[in-house]
Amino acid sequence: MLASRKRLWANIQVGALAAIMTLVLIYFSYHTVEGDRGWLVMFQQQSVLEAKLSEIAALEAKVGALRSKVSGLSDRSLDLDLLEEQVRKVLHYSHPHEVIVLQR
Repeated sequence: MLASRKRLWANIQVGALAAIMTLVLIYFSYHTVEGDRGWLVMFQQQSVLEAKLSEIAALEAKVGALRSKVSGLSDRSLDLDLLEEQVRKVLHYSHPHEVIVLQR
């Protein structure tokens, strides 16, 4: 009788330990996928990162174009064609013999 109670108690302890370990495993598995730093958040952050990197690349291209435009208007290397284009665009300047066609 005493031996069977000890065996029963040992089986209950083993079962409780297995249940606790299973619950701990489920807890950590859930937070690995769904947690604040889980896989789902990681995939979302990767897509945001890719979008931001493409935006940076577009802005860098725009900055490069603006730099070349500014370098054409600098004191050291004045590009007369670029200067004339800017004067015509900003000041609405034209030669007397030119015909201007306005479009809407």
